[in-house]
Amino acid sequence: ETLCVRKAALQEGLKLLDGERLSVHLEKMRDFVVLKSEEQSCANEIHDRNMELDAVMEKRAEIVKKTVETINSELYSVFSALTERGCGCVFTVPDSKGALFANGISLLVKPTPEGDWCAPSRLSGGQRALTAAAILTSFRAAFPSPFCLLDEVDASLDSLKTAKLAQLVANHPKQTVCISLRHQLYTAAQTIIGVYQEGGSSRVVMAAF
Repeated sequence: ETLCVRKAALQEGLKLLDGERLSVHLEKMRDFVVLKSEEQSCANEIHDRNMELDAVMEKRAEIVKKTVETINSELYSVFSALTERGCGCVFTVPDSKGALFANGISLLVKPTPEGDWCAPSRLSGGQRALTAAAILTSFRAAFPSPFCLLDEVDASLDSLKTAKLAQLVANHPKQTVCISLRHQLYTAAQTIIGVYQEGGSSRVVMAAF
């Protein structure tokens, strides 16, 4: 009889233990379902944000490409006017937006008619000055600004190139202020402002044409 009572008590205990284990297991299953749902929600959120980011990057790439096309439409002719026929200057844009934002746009220059296209780092000082002036002029043609300041950009240019730069500046519809010591530039100006020193003080003289 004692053994039967103990056996019955043990069986009842096992039933209670199995019930507790089942309860714990079910609770963990509910937690798992909740976490799985949260994981899926986070994955959906990440997917939506990535789609939005891709759309923004696509739009940015489109704007950059259109801007470069606009500038290039002016740049080649402006550079040729500053140099000679057969020379050229152009911005290049990678085809994929990933390469565009990873590597940026590139500038290629053909400084002489018989030369090869090259990077600006291979240009002489005068060629770099002409390239910078051509790029600035092209930017102003594509996106007009009220005025522009050029500070001795002609310092590395010979007389012929300086005269071409002066003609380009003179023909621009917007105001350009040039700081220069070269007569090719200031003789093409509509107004000349000179600064000189007298008696330890700076003097200013102005002449309009």
